[in-house]
Amino acid sequence: IKTAFDTDCACVGDDLQMRIYVTQPQMAKDVRTYISDKTGLISRAFEVKAISALPKGESGKTRYAALP
Repeated sequence: IKTAFDTDCACVGDDLQMRIYVTQPQMAKDVRTYISDKTGLISRAFEVKAISALPKGESGKTRYAALP
C-alpha cells in the first residue's frame, strides 16, 4: 500500500477484519479496493481509516497501540 499509493500507512486487525490507516483521506476507497483485489478477500474484510498522521515513538517506529 505504501508503495502503490505513496502514503504512510499502518495495518492492524484480527481474524475478522483488518484496519488500514492511511494519511491521505482521498485514497481510502482505492486502498480498500486495491487490497481486496490483491488478497482475493471481500472488501468488507477491510476498513480503511484516514488519520492526519501515524503515531510514532521516539525511535520513529509506529505506535500501533495508539492508533484510534
